[in-house]
Amino acid sequence: MKSICITAFLLFIAVTSNAQEFTNDKNASLISGAFSYSDFSGKTNGIKNKYSTIDLAFSYNYFLIHGFFVGGGISYLNMDSAKYYTSTIGIGPQLGYAFGNAKSKSFPYIAAGYSYINALGSNGADNKRLKGGDLFFGAGIILPFKTNFGMTVEAEYHIMNLNNDNSAKILSIGIGFVGILCKHPKE
Repeated sequence: MKSICITAFLLFIAVTSNAQEFTNDKNASLISGAFSYSDFSGKTNGIKNKYSTIDLAFSYNYFLIHGFFVGGGISYLNMDSAKYYTSTIGIGPQLGYAFGNAKSKSFPYIAAGYSYINALGSNGADNKRLKGGDLFFGAGIILPFKTNFGMTVEAEYHIMNLNNDNSAKILSIGIGFVGILCKHPKE
């Protein structure tokens, strides 16, 4: 996993900007990534539980015209405890619209997408493979704080449907980093 993070970082550094004038202009690109780790220990319903999760997500989006972008993303989620584990990979397309112009200091956006989900879970005695999809809708804001680097704050609503009558509705709120590949006007 460490090698994946290092490779993604080096790829990000190696990419050069050859796009247009500002963050959401035609031909601009956004490369974003997020990482989270959580560790839970406590009692739920009188039962002692301990588990950890690792979540990695990367996306690439390209602006076809001013404001409108298309792209794709890939994610990996691992949940592990003494009694069970789940490993999930998702990949799929997304599209959206980012508001703003060359003078904007931030770029609010809306997005939607679909991820194909492949998960493997085990409770120690039984392995289960789940496949299906995740339809998501989101809104957020891109906050550039360097010429070609910034952060995103976003909220997403996921509707997951997997085989064997497994489904979930998830609201997530997150913070991530974004590489902004565009030429900036001389100030």
